[in-house]
Amino acid sequence: MIARGLVMLFLGLMAPVAGMPPALADVVRMGVRADAKPFVFRDDAGYTGFLYDICMAAVSASGHKVDLVEVTARDRFARLGAEEGGIDMLCDPTTITLARAGRWDFTQIVFIANATFAQRTQARPMPADRFEGCAAAAGEEILGAGWLRDTTSEGLLEAALDSGAIRPGRNRVVCGVAVDDHRAGIERFCSSDGDLSFYFGDGDILAAQIAAYEAQSGAACPAVFAARGFLTYEPYAIALSEARLPGLSQELRRNLYSVFRSPLVADSFTANFGEDRSPSEAVEALWRMYRIPEGAPQ
Repeated sequence: MIARGLVMLFLGLMAPVAGMPPALADVVRMGVRADAKPFVFRDDAGYTGFLYDICMAAVSASGHKVDLVEVTARDRFARLGAEEGGIDMLCDPTTITLARAGRWDFTQIVFIANATFAQRTQARPMPADRFEGCAAAAGEEILGAGWLRDTTSEGLLEAALDSGAIRPGRNRVVCGVAVDDHRAGIERFCSSDGDLSFYFGDGDILAAQIAAYEAQSGAACPAVFAARGFLTYEPYAIALSEARLPGLSQELRRNLYSVFRSPLVADSFTANFGEDRSPSEAVEALWRMYRIPEGAPQ
């Protein structure tokens, strides 16, 4: 069971940061996802997850209250800084890219993930008219490949085909299908009457979603993950808007350094990823780099 008291324990142990500026506001509006397990998700008891713990600790360390606002992968950036229904920060597995960094503010990188794909052990060819907007020559069959809409996974199908990681075979073409929710996509991929033969996404999210499907349905998902040679670098960071709260960026960056000096990060990782998982070498190096000394006020 996920330990939901980790953030409160961290706040009780955290010493006040010297030179901390006055509180920005009583309430920070934090956008959270419901379907990005193990990073941030909603279960019967509410929101939780590894990134959720980190975001809550970083915001609450300055005494702010948090207003949780559920967002989706599709609307999350549109709501960042919006006047109506807007959010001040986005707490989800968001890959920082040069294009995104040119439009929004981000904290330091908080996690390094790898995107990949799962494929069914037996591909399921579909008639050419099954997928809207996909062309096939006479006699060709279509294999569906899904991913979450408006995420960096959208470019992975072409890379998988170009590299030979996916080989559809003769008289078959692969059609990309964007879905609005991971759970719906995994249902189409795992279920016996689904229409997807491949599904792309963060490896940890895919594993968690497949496990959730199997637990709920009682049926095994006949899937294998791509060979380790097909992995893409996905650096996650917290996207911010200072439209309503000037100074939020500096405050969160400083608080995150304190979070990374605490036991919270390792404890939350174990709670959310499982005791049999260890952080990758890249993630371990990242976290060590952020354990900066407390120092003395100047």
